[in-house]
Amino acid sequence: MPPVPVKASVVVEWETALEGKPARGTGCLAALRVQVAELPSCETVVCFDPAEATEASVHAAIGRGWPGPLVVAPVPRGLDYYGKKNHGFTLTSGELVVFLDSDLIPEPGWLRSLTGSFDDFRVSCVVGRTHLETTTVYERAVALFWIFGARDPSSGLRPTRRLVANNVAFRRALFKHLPFPDRPTFRGQCSELAALLAARRVPMHEQPAARASHPAPDGARRFLARALHAGRDQAFYDALDGGADLARCARGWRRDLHRVRKRIAERMAPIGAGAVDAAAARVLGFVYYSTKALGYARTVEPSARVPARLEETRATP
Repeated sequence: MPPVPVKASVVVEWETALEGKPARGTGCLAALRVQVAELPSCETVVCFDPAEATEASVHAAIGRGWPGPLVVAPVPRGLDYYGKKNHGFTLTSGELVVFLDSDLIPEPGWLRSLTGSFDDFRVSCVVGRTHLETTTVYERAVALFWIFGARDPSSGLRPTRRLVANNVAFRRALFKHLPFPDRPTFRGQCSELAALLAARRVPMHEQPAARASHPAPDGARRFLARALHAGRDQAFYDALDGGADLARCARGWRRDLHRVRKRIAERMAPIGAGAVDAAAARVLGFVYYSTKALGYARTVEPSARVPARLEETRATP
């Protein structure tokens, strides 16, 4: 009897699980295990850097008796977060390819909600709904001001212009031709890919029923490092657009602080935050985006040069 065609492939990079509490990755895989078992013809690919983890340690986190086909594969040394995802894609065979970060905990129904969204042949890219954990004051404060929105209890596809790499699915034919761009940045390639899709008039959709929780940065060091990386990445992309300088940095800092105030006001009720949470969010938001501005300013020194413009990259298939 011929093998049953694989309908969906889930790619998990084993990088973000190593950036926080060790149990986070195990929790991600435990939640995913249940959902893969519920979905016929689903394969799972877990990619890891041999400089960061061993195959035995990844298998230990996965456990025995994984439902469906499973590939645990080392990636070439030096591949970054997006490189791991792109490499993982080459090991898949599904008509649909789902990318899940190893530090996310997908809620029940996450996988079915994502894959079911492709029943409409016009849908080629579906972004899930990632929200931050809100158990502690610190987590609620970060959830109030940071990049991920509040948990959304709604469902149903809707258009979006935002693409997040930690919770997203593509038709194979689309991602094969438009993978995550290769850039010397920490993050940002997902936004660049969104711009590429928009330029080619490929619609993106969000499925809020595909919910997954994301941890707040683990500790002050990771919190500040993430902010510095965000500033350097912003300077890189501004330079590609031909305009990275201190004046633009200052405008971006003011715009970010305005967004902090706006996000706090919008998310207070959905998150169930109180006055203490809001006060902590204002302080953390100021520290985060001031540190981001510092990372930007350090990057736009006269010696910093970027060889290509973003308009040129958008014209490249």
